[in-house]
Amino acid sequence: MFSNWFKVANHRSTGYMLANLGSKGIAAITQLYAILVFTRMHSQDQSALIFLLLGYAIWFQAFELGFAQTLQNKFNARQVSVDEMLTMVLGHYICMLAIAGVVVATPFLADVLLPPSRSGLGREDVTAFTLGGAILVIASNNVITQRLLLVFNKGQLGNALIMLQATLAVAGLAVYEWLGDRNLVAAVLVYLGPQILVFFPILLGWCLRLLRKSSNVKALKVRGIMVDALGFWGLSLLAAIFLGADYYFAAHYMSSQQVVSYHLATRMFFISFVAYYAYVQHGAKRLSSRALENGVSMVVTVVKSSVAIGVVMVLAVYLVVAALDKL
Repeated sequence: MFSNWFKVANHRSTGYMLANLGSKGIAAITQLYAILVFTRMHSQDQSALIFLLLGYAIWFQAFELGFAQTLQNKFNARQVSVDEMLTMVLGHYICMLAIAGVVVATPFLADVLLPPSRSGLGREDVTAFTLGGAILVIASNNVITQRLLLVFNKGQLGNALIMLQATLAVAGLAVYEWLGDRNLVAAVLVYLGPQILVFFPILLGWCLRLLRKSSNVKALKVRGIMVDALGFWGLSLLAAIFLGADYYFAAHYMSSQQVVSYHLATRMFFISFVAYYAYVQHGAKRLSSRALENGVSMVVTVVKSSVAIGVVMVLAVYLVVAALDKL
């Protein structure tokens, strides 16, 4: 029974992976276009500042606080209802808005993430960096929203939102370049703003659903969710520190030109990560402790397939980058 079920899930996971790869591929192309626009419109120091901010994005994603995996596990184990999950997501969003307000109101972010050697940047540049950080803090909620869409069998809607986000960013950057405005704050808003704008209607719809049903979350379940989320957040935090540490050292020890080149290279190989991570997410979206007791082979199959996809994608990206380097 489980082998037949997983054959279907495997095909669906592959389809989701291809769609996710397409949407993230468009997002990657958007970043390449952003590199082109920013380097044309701004100085190398300002461009490096933006790319450092984008490199730190993996750290900002840690603000999802482990809720994405926790809510998925609780839902698969039938320990929380749909409305309770939506309530937690909206509560998280409100908390992120508060944290983003603190980020904008204080110089803490720039002081910690930017080295003294870049202290010569203008006030507008620091403001743009801080504002971008605040947007990324709020956008950490998108990680949870996308995971819930996947659990609700609406993963393709999540892919469509990413495509829409990339499309709005490209259109905004094109208009920004056409107008010839060199305001770095405006550049950050145009490029990063769609991350909040695109997902807001989903959150609004969930909020209206809860208001109509007057749903409440029991305190006991909230405590359980928070305890589990703390464990997953610890793992994601360690992973984020590891994956984002390169940009921290790049900010301190690389020149602006080197930062731009390094960011371009890492964005290319990010495509390989998108493929196997999307496959794993979809393949494991319905796994729970109850399912594992009856079919551990399901996990083994997901692992084997994702490893194979990862190896193939890394080699493919390497060949493409090598060819582009010669051209």
